[in-house]
Amino acid sequence: MSAIQVKNVPAGLHEQLRERARAEGRNISEYVLDVPSTGLIRGVWSLRANLSAYDACYLAVARLLECPLLSTDAPLRRAPGLGVKLLTVG
Repeated sequence: MSAIQVKNVPAGLHEQLRERARAEGRNISEYVLDVPSTGLIRGVWSLRANLSAYDACYLAVARLLECPLLSTDAPLRRAPGLGVKLLTVG
């Protein structure tokens, strides 16, 4: 398996993801990459009325991982019912 770098996230979030991965006997790259595709597709579809497919993908992953989403996107900040904490920049 190839490793991915999980960086530029708040320190607390990075540690939270690391602990979840460790609890499952995996490294952080494996944990972040192993997002259930069925739940992801359903999550993206459920957001179609308020978000672009692009934004919905990021939000659906954040929901599945139960972690905040970091964004500079103004329309995303105004979208109703995100279901996760949105960390805004800019």
